[in-house]
Amino acid sequence: MGKTSVLAAAMLALAATPALGAEGFSWGGDFRFRIESLNHIPTDIPTYEFYQLYNRDRTRLWAKYGFNEDIDFYARLTNEFRFFDTSDGRQDPGTWEFLGEVTPDQFYLDLRKLANGLITTRLGRQDFIYGTGKILADGTPLDGSRTFFADGAKVTFNFEGHSLDLLGLYTAQQPQPVINNQDTNLIETDQWAAGLYGKYNRFEQVPFEYYWIYKHEDDTATSYRNKLGKFVTADANFSTFGFRVMPKFGYGFTGNLEVATQAGSQGTDDVNGSMVDASLSYSPDLLPNFKPLLKLGYWYLSGNEPDSSRNEGWHPIYGRQPQDNWGELLGYTLVGSQYSVFGWSNFSTPFVAMEISPIQKSRLTLRYSWVGANEDDGLGGGPGKDRGGLFFALLTFEVLPQLKGHLWGEWFDPGDYYRPTANGDSFVRLNIEYSF
Repeated sequence: MGKTSVLAAAMLALAATPALGAEGFSWGGDFRFRIESLNHIPTDIPTYEFYQLYNRDRTRLWAKYGFNEDIDFYARLTNEFRFFDTSDGRQDPGTWEFLGEVTPDQFYLDLRKLANGLITTRLGRQDFIYGTGKILADGTPLDGSRTFFADGAKVTFNFEGHSLDLLGLYTAQQPQPVINNQDTNLIETDQWAAGLYGKYNRFEQVPFEYYWIYKHEDDTATSYRNKLGKFVTADANFSTFGFRVMPKFGYGFTGNLEVATQAGSQGTDDVNGSMVDASLSYSPDLLPNFKPLLKLGYWYLSGNEPDSSRNEGWHPIYGRQPQDNWGELLGYTLVGSQYSVFGWSNFSTPFVAMEISPIQKSRLTLRYSWVGANEDDGLGGGPGKDRGGLFFALLTFEVLPQLKGHLWGEWFDPGDYYRPTANGDSFVRLNIEYSF
């Protein structure tokens, strides 16, 4: 996912959202410049791989009006355009034209301190991002990180050391209104969800979260295919139940454990997915200026047994975006699977990582993942369940409070899950962001 830049044409936008409760009018914006290279990334379509080099530019403008310290209205416009290099046989999908579609990606009203401070609400178009993003994050996965929104409502009950969010959200295939409409799909079909998400912090050493999310998807791909090899489509209705605990063990050790299960139906399938996300981190009290951190982890997403009458594969809810355990490259390999791009399912992946701050206001992350599939579903075109080895490197930096960026690289050595012609591949990005 990427873009090119014409700084003079920047319609910029948000990185410095105004403080809650500020009265009167405020506005701002930000501009994001990216260059991205996708080098021979295999997919679950046997004859297709990603081979692209492009510049990707996102511009955003926001405005906010505070009626008083408890009532705000916030709106933001977002545009993204991309320039593709077609030399050496690289692909150009022919989308995201210069200053094309402009989307109101935020459009909401905040009401605080209702019922003597017990209740806070946010009504309208907004981002629903919770936990590490495994369950709720990206409502618009088909435009990458351009937008994340859903239309809906969030009602938060604030107790002592405990908050409970009641959620309702709707994501349209082509959300409206749009300026200069280009008929861009932001998700495959119309979908909606409702549920609750709780955060409990009264036990300081063992904070935890819990959730239940019910989701409906209109006419989405099932796990079975027709005679032409295309996925049969049907409505999906399923619930996801889960919890996340984040213990602080002391002596620099912290943990994360998230477990979730799914139950429901889609077409002739029962939906029975499961997920485990576990990690242990150690921050030694050494070299405080460098802030070192070591991390061991494991991420499991159930896969579908091809010959069973159920779909045991994990069904991503609104978590179809790059994940902190894996990054971005693997998300492209899922094109051609039941859930398509960033449709995380059928993974069994231990990993080891380290982080360090080499200079002030910077952070370097290095990670290696042994990526497997827990079911041999045949989608990759190979005979086995070894997806391959993934090396990830990320350097974030801050030049000024308004000017930040990162360098991102991933290198993947495909295993026998993929067809024998799959080569070593990579994903590389330069990212610069300016806000005002």
